[in-house]
Amino acid sequence: MRAREPNLLDLVAVLNVPGDIPVEVGDVGTVVELLPPDAVEVEFLHRDGRTRCTATLAAVDVLVLNRERTPVSWIRLRHSQCLGIVMATPIAFVAGSLPFSASRWDRGAR
Repeated sequence: MRAREPNLLDLVAVLNVPGDIPVEVGDVGTVVELLPPDAVEVEFLHRDGRTRCTATLAAVDVLVLNRERTPVSWIRLRHSQCLGIVMATPIAFVAGSLPFSASRWDRGAR
């Protein structure tokens, strides 16, 4: 099976680092420009969302990570999965919408 060619806004992982580029194999970035004939401009971010660097890489030096997206209507969650999503929601967001305070949430009271 042949790997898919990168498109604009694809998530890609670096397979090979040519030259003096400040990225490592395995780093994940977003394709922000397609350059002829077979190169891509990839943006890499810090955890806080700031741009760490942009790098021009050959299309063969990256692996496309995202595939066709599954429509949300096709995704079925079990009740326990939905609870996990709710429990993972930051307290600052949840506390304002629930009838009890964050301090009561921390103690496990309802």
